[in-house]
Amino acid sequence: MFLQLMMDPELVATMQNIDVDVMCVVDYPEIMFHAREYLSVPELVDAVLQFRRTTSVSMMDIAQLRKFMVNELESLRQTIRDRA
Repeated sequence: MFLQLMMDPELVATMQNIDVDVMCVVDYPEIMFHAREYLSVPELVDAVLQFRRTTSVSMMDIAQLRKFMVNELESLRQTIRDRA
């Protein structure tokens, strides 16, 4: 569903008009969804707006990235353990 939305030329044009890096949105949906299958409309809008080119990185962004990376690495470790 998300990728179908991202194929809508009008939506893509609107996102570009507000300076959203559309390619990043398409390439990194896992950042927006955080292992969730669905987002509400307000959550999706907030997530997409984080990909604006004019958005500065905050300490909260760095903390969230760290948490995301720790979770991903733990998931990878568990996968390796399960296969061993």
